[in-house]
Amino acid sequence: MKNISNYKILKQLFLLASIIPILVFLSHCTSSTNDIHNIHNENLSEIKIDINKRLHKKVHYISDVVDTFFIIPLQTDTNSFFAEISKLLIYSDTIFILDSKLKTILLFDIRGKYINRIEKIGKGRGEYFRIHDFTVDYHKNRIIIYDDVLSKHLFFTFKGQYLKEKKVHRYFSNIAYLRNGLILKFNNYQHTKNEDRYICWITNMKDSVILKEFPYEKKYNKRTGFAKKCITQFNEKVYFSPIYDNKVYCIDDSIKSLYKIDFGNYNPDFEHIINPKNVFKPNRVSSYQDFYENDIILYFNYAFVNTEMQIELTSVVFNKKNNEIIFPWDNVIIDIPFLALGTRTIASYNNYFVTSSYPSDVINYMIGITNGSISIGPTVEKWEKQLIKYKEQVSILNKLQKTDNPILFMYKFKANETNLD
Repeated sequence: MKNISNYKILKQLFLLASIIPILVFLSHCTSSTNDIHNIHNENLSEIKIDINKRLHKKVHYISDVVDTFFIIPLQTDTNSFFAEISKLLIYSDTIFILDSKLKTILLFDIRGKYINRIEKIGKGRGEYFRIHDFTVDYHKNRIIIYDDVLSKHLFFTFKGQYLKEKKVHRYFSNIAYLRNGLILKFNNYQHTKNEDRYICWITNMKDSVILKEFPYEKKYNKRTGFAKKCITQFNEKVYFSPIYDNKVYCIDDSIKSLYKIDFGNYNPDFEHIINPKNVFKPNRVSSYQDFYENDIILYFNYAFVNTEMQIELTSVVFNKKNNEIIFPWDNVIIDIPFLALGTRTIASYNNYFVTSSYPSDVINYMIGITNGSISIGPTVEKWEKQLIKYKEQVSILNKLQKTDNPILFMYKFKANETNLD
């Protein structure tokens, strides 16, 4: 009997020892929801943007700042046809494209050859009513679709095979796969309950909450009246830039402050835009988004409201080697054929930045140059030299049909840009 009693005691101690680490972990997760102590600020870098330099900068050639450039024509046939690029991700030389209009996800290789598509529209198991967002689990080679109408995640292989689905219990604006089998879920002040008033959530694949951060501020609960792309995914990284914040965060299984963007006197007036009627204030930056980064360059866009209350979308390139800041698409002469047709970055892969354009725009542009209705900017001699230099790309463009799929432009910025101020 004594041995049996000792056995029971040992068993209870073993169970207690097993439970304590779990309780510690859960207490850590619970305490993290009440503050922002889980955000690491030790490597924060401040980037000062002098808009006056942009407003008074001299004219430059795009070849002064762009190094390598090539085109990816996406294969067009009855299987691969799509209408628009709503979201684009690139992993392991595979291009993933969401077309929200057609409710489909298409896969192409890095040369533009069609691989397959996911199109399972419906309300049953293995089907989705709408693709609100998607992400790529690059560890297990699967695609995760978020259907906000049916409130579930669906998992598919890269070959389009349905794997499983999981019910989710909250609405989110965007999702992004993180390492270690975690998912970032972002809520842009929409469709929330009192206990769920956090912008940023990290969950596991079972939708169990690991971490939630950026608690709502009551004054910011109103819709701002403008859309902002707060999350960008590239090269297995996830960057987050909240609406009412001038910082950029990197998120994996923790949250790190990377950059603080300072426009000086032109900084967004967050107090002003709380009221939906006051979204825009003249002579101010209203928002910044689309943060992408490679080994040398940090690239992002910002919206500037001028004195006429017109919105100017401008790109910024920050060279991390020499701290130089340039505005590549302002006061620019396009001497690299047709690169101006897709100037808003929609993805980044390795050290390349990615833009896109519709073939009809390319064809109309080429016709305009031929008949003289569009000024080519550089001298005829310089333009002709560039046409020879990029003859392979020009040959691709000459074969385009107006009904073809959108095309992708991939380019690198030079490691040491010429000072353009």
